[in-house]
Amino acid sequence: ADHTDFGGVNVASGSVTRTFTIENTGAGALNLTGTPKVVISGANAADFTVTTQPASPVAATTGTTTFVITFDPSAAGMRTATIRIANDDANENPYTFAIQGTGCEISIIAGTATNPSTCSGTDGSIAFTSTNLPDGTYSLSFTPTGAGATASPQNITVSANAFSLTGLSAGTYKDFSVAN
Repeated sequence: ADHTDFGGVNVASGSVTRTFTIENTGAGALNLTGTPKVVISGANAADFTVTTQPASPVAATTGTTTFVITFDPSAAGMRTATIRIANDDANENPYTFAIQGTGCEISIIAGTATNPSTCSGTDGSIAFTSTNLPDGTYSLSFTPTGAGATASPQNITVSANAFSLTGLSAGTYKDFSVAN
């Protein structure tokens, strides 16, 4: 609800941008004192970028300013960081909050897709169920990245609420597209 979870994003070709608002409800102007004003730190800080810094000072009583963060994961799985905003508020300096997102890849084990079309869970797996696509044969293009992975495209057949995938070797694959 507060947009601190950026959701699932394809490792090879995706990013998500979120805008955050700083609101000043105090009687005096709020000065953001850091350089830069918004700092990202933590385990996966490099996967998050402040693409627009907020303005300062923030006017008293009802003043607002915004900043923008972009999530572009460098690896599969849960990616976390902390936002820090230094300011001159005596009881909320620095103001910090956690952000997270999930980098998505496809893992193929013994020629079977391990959850391959929307990112789910914190492990970066891709969910692929027959409810995502109507019956038919589809061509999937994968970018191999792990040991043993082979080039694409490959075929997947969806029929009667089940799917089968043939021709892919075990390995890790970044990025994929589906075409009927």
